[in-house]
Amino acid sequence: MRTLQVMNAFQIGGVMQVVIDLSRQLRKAGHAVHVATVRQIAGQDAIAAGQRQRLKEGDVPSTVLGGPSFKRYLPLLPIRLLRLIDTFRPDIVHCHDEQSDFVVSAARRLRRFPVARTVHGIVIWPGQQLTGFVAEQGFRNELVVAVSEDALAAYREQRSRFLLCPSAHTSVIHNGVPLLADASVVGKPTNECRLGRARIGFFGRATSEKGLDILLKALSMLDKAGGVHADFFIHTTNHDSIDLKRIVVDLDIHVTLRPLFPDARKILADFDLIVMPSRHEGFGLLAIEACAASTPVLAARAPGLREVLPPDWPLFVPVEDPQALADSIRDYVRRRDMRPALAKKARDWAKNFSLETFTDKYVSAYERYLTAL
Repeated sequence: MRTLQVMNAFQIGGVMQVVIDLSRQLRKAGHAVHVATVRQIAGQDAIAAGQRQRLKEGDVPSTVLGGPSFKRYLPLLPIRLLRLIDTFRPDIVHCHDEQSDFVVSAARRLRRFPVARTVHGIVIWPGQQLTGFVAEQGFRNELVVAVSEDALAAYREQRSRFLLCPSAHTSVIHNGVPLLADASVVGKPTNECRLGRARIGFFGRATSEKGLDILLKALSMLDKAGGVHADFFIHTTNHDSIDLKRIVVDLDIHVTLRPLFPDARKILADFDLIVMPSRHEGFGLLAIEACAASTPVLAARAPGLREVLPPDWPLFVPVEDPQALADSIRDYVRRRDMRPALAKKARDWAKNFSLETFTDKYVSAYERYLTAL
């Protein structure tokens, strides 16, 4: 099978990670794959080069169709995409985000070809309702894959809001993650044992969705109560903002601000706990990546995140409840005895989300859809 994977740009984010994983795994299974981005983001050349290198190492070629300005290049993008389709001749074109959806929809008005879409979030076309309406008009009974039940419900609701019928070809495929080959992460000595304090991490953009503001309120509550022997590491997009630094400086708790790490998987095993106070997620890929590294996750029971962890997971807190978050952090830091069992439970759960299973489900979905055409 030949698939053309289309997305917005090479950048830090869960969608980018999923596209790279899927493309490499499809190629590994003997399928032909090409990745195209509709634009390039200024100032992220090093990140883009690293991600394109990962694709190259997996024998996956890539193409950038446009430049930094999406609007400026928009008239050319559908034509360039069709030229790439003529050259690569894919069995199916698979788009992964709003920008690529728009370009694929426009190209499809000029020529019909099989399309797959992955719905990665539960907020679709945010702040772009008119653009979204135009794009959604170009889709009729394409293959729609949602990364969670919540994401599928969001897709159906969005189509209904636009007075459009949802596709008859829908399915839910959870994202996959690699399990670390080194089994020593199971039962790993805690960072607290090595450094004398627990290491707690947050990874996410400084957006309302990720709930960084909720975490900061929880840290303030912990600071006032005292007695928490932990170091907090916040990896975020605005790590160097004056306002964020001012909040952190006023805390007695040790908090380190860092930029988002291009591949968080490489360092998740270095933490005793990952905190995800999200208001909503499409899937919550970071949670499974942490579990695969035997690092427990303290998460809000938020849409898109609640189905990523086991139903009986003891480290769930209500959405937008900084007091509950603070209490759970304090309990986890104090209860050293619970950590080995939670680390094992996390890793065992992550085995349900292997890259192999994830890829096989996509191939099956492609085949069913193409057979039905």
